[in-house]
Amino acid sequence: MYYNDYDERDYFDGSINWDDYKETFVRLVVERKMNPFLLDRVIEKLNEAGCHNVSIIDQTQLDKATKSEEKADLSKDTLSLICEEIDNTEGIADPSRLKDLIRDLYIEAQTL
Repeated sequence: MYYNDYDERDYFDGSINWDDYKETFVRLVVERKMNPFLLDRVIEKLNEAGCHNVSIIDQTQLDKATKSEEKADLSKDTLSLICEEIDNTEGIADPSRLKDLIRDLYIEAQTL
């Protein structure tokens, strides 16, 4: 079963016969979730229908992970990225000392 509340589908207008899901294993694929309350109601309705199990596959989380992976800057090496993160993080008392420590640990780890 696919769930997508972006298209404003009414899951409770009678078009879905919830009894068809009785004594079944349901895989609910969440494509888009704009209204978490509506998703909760759909899951509740599946459970009330007597499903053995409802597995939820949240595609929205996979899409977010894919987008964040696409933003990765592949032109920089690992140590440069770590040092940039240290520079951009507030609350570090001595960023130079921390970067030196990280650099030493990184070089030592590469020799192992």
